[in-house]
Amino acid sequence: MTRGLILIAILASPSTAFAQLDEKSISDAIALGRANAHKNLMWTCQAKQMRGGFAALGVGGAIAQGIANKGDVKYVIAMMAARGRLAVASWQATQAGERLERADVQPDWLQPRLFVLTSPELPVPALPDVISDAVFRENPGQKVLLKPTGATRYDARQWKGKDGAVVEYQDSWTTFDATGVNDVYSPTEVQFTVSMPSGERSCGYVPMRTIRNLIKTR
Repeated sequence: MTRGLILIAILASPSTAFAQLDEKSISDAIALGRANAHKNLMWTCQAKQMRGGFAALGVGGAIAQGIANKGDVKYVIAMMAARGRLAVASWQATQAGERLERADVQPDWLQPRLFVLTSPELPVPALPDVISDAVFRENPGQKVLLKPTGATRYDARQWKGKDGAVVEYQDSWTTFDATGVNDVYSPTEVQFTVSMPSGERSCGYVPMRTIRNLIKTR
């Protein structure tokens, strides 16, 4: 192999294009989180109920009403690369009166991946559901374009209202391979869908060029 071909192979390597964060990027991301500037490193949308909603046939009384109330809960989807994931962890620690240090950083946060955080939009009209699955799909249509890598991670959270009400819920983290995200091209629009017992919620349009740029800049 000639020198020129070797150089081309190196530049085309996914591991080169999507390298782990360096120490300066790690420090900068932690600082952004402490400054509540983590939202500058992510793309967000409100996941809405799929057309047709959910079926409650054969379910009656209070149970049916409970399902309906859960259907009113809205969810926020936040997509980010490693810097955003680290900044969110730093911001959450700051909100809890703690301080995220370099030694607290988990190796998984530094990987070249797309991290997707799904959270209920607070305050909520009912106890939020737990997310069971998340995928990128064509829109319209049901063709799955990309599935998560690994299991969904859940973080226990608590929200306190001004009236003293307390809501216990879980944030969910799903991760997608950076190379897989970079290869998502579709003749139609792309949606992101999360599944839960009360039905599905979707971001009907995901700007994949923006998402690809997120993971390329880490």
